[in-house]
Amino acid sequence: MMENSVITDTKDIIEKINEKIQNNNKKYYNDVLDFLNMLFSDDSKSILKVKLKKISLNENVLETYNYIVKKYNINKSIDTSYLDFDIDYDINDIIKLILMLCNNLFEKINYKMFTIKSNDTNDKNDKKVLKIKMI
Repeated sequence: MMENSVITDTKDIIEKINEKIQNNNKKYYNDVLDFLNMLFSDDSKSILKVKLKKISLNENVLETYNYIVKKYNINKSIDTSYLDFDIDYDINDIIKLILMLCNNLFEKINYKMFTIKSNDTNDKNDKKVLKIKMI
């Protein structure tokens, strides 16, 4: 009988741990979603539904990123002191930065952001389109 009690206690402990992990993942997911909504000026309820059309990269967005990485002990903060938000950066540099930031946060929840070429046949500049997928 004692053996059944130990098994039951162990199962209860495992269930509680799993519940805590799920709750923590929900909080993390929501924090990442909030970050993405800030970054892309959106109000989506799901990471996969964020519209990646408009980029709003500013100091608040980077502070939010750093807050998330600090809060969840992800050792990938970014030093914003070298960025000048009054300069117009090259779009390719901005896309590289966005990919790095988002993919740093996505590692923990199994998502990936990547670029593809635009399907727009009228676009002669090889415009890149950002996409998010679950891995």
